[in-house]
Amino acid sequence: MPAVAIPTSLDDLTPAWLTAALQAAGVAERPVVAATIEPLGAESGFLCQTVRVRLTYAPGGRQGPASVVAKLPSADPSVRSVIHSFGFYEREAKFYTAFSETNPLRPPGSYFAAYDETTKDTFVLLEDISDNLLDNGDDLTLPPSLALEFAQRLGAFHAQHWERSPEGLPWLTPFIDQQPDPAGLANRW
Repeated sequence: MPAVAIPTSLDDLTPAWLTAALQAAGVAERPVVAATIEPLGAESGFLCQTVRVRLTYAPGGRQGPASVVAKLPSADPSVRSVIHSFGFYEREAKFYTAFSETNPLRPPGSYFAAYDETTKDTFVLLEDISDNLLDNGDDLTLPPSLALEFAQRLGAFHAQHWERSPEGLPWLTPFIDQQPDPAGLANRW
């Protein structure tokens, strides 16, 4: 369990908590004095609550990031139950602690990622990379050449790990292994 408590609701994203998390991550010296939460994406279709948090710091010392992205479990208990049964929240938090710095795809940097085995609480605080994203932000109008590049890079990443279970990472199992009937997935499409 991390030294900084795992937030369990958006109300827990206080300036004091954000200060502790960002200082523990070594990315800010100044305390956070204000935090403005902005929802990201639509409520439906998301497996978690995802928000951007815009930060204001006290004067003096090194300022941290201007904004971060926070991810908490869904507010809907039925969605949480299904997601927990597949281990998605656990995998996401543990991915950011195990692979974010060595991943050649360069996912957002993680300032805080935790999963509590007992309570199933999970939380991820990430670098806000929205300024680095495509201008149009629409994957449906992505130029074919760029879509092909993304697919090739993603394929190369997956090929590195295909049919391999890294030692010491029992949570990293193939998704298909968790399906009682893999063919049943086709019915959901």
